[in-house]
Amino acid sequence: MDSPLDQLNNYLQKAKLTASASWADKQSGLKHEAVWTSTFKLNGVEMGTGTAKTKRLARTLAARENVHARFWRVGP
Repeated sequence: MDSPLDQLNNYLQKAKLTASASWADKQSGLKHEAVWTSTFKLNGVEMGTGTAKTKRLARTLAARENVHARFWRVGP
């Protein structure tokens, strides 16, 4: 099964919304103990936020929040 980030990207491509999508990524903390917060926006509206030790994982968590809440249910 695709990751939530892949699912979100696939949805955006099929719906022709990729130009309307954007990410805001912020790194905080010490460089060796960085914490990333990524926010997914669609048409400037915040749709999901994730926080993790890597930018990719933070984006995945934001995408999972968005996939669950906005488009379809994945899993239980």
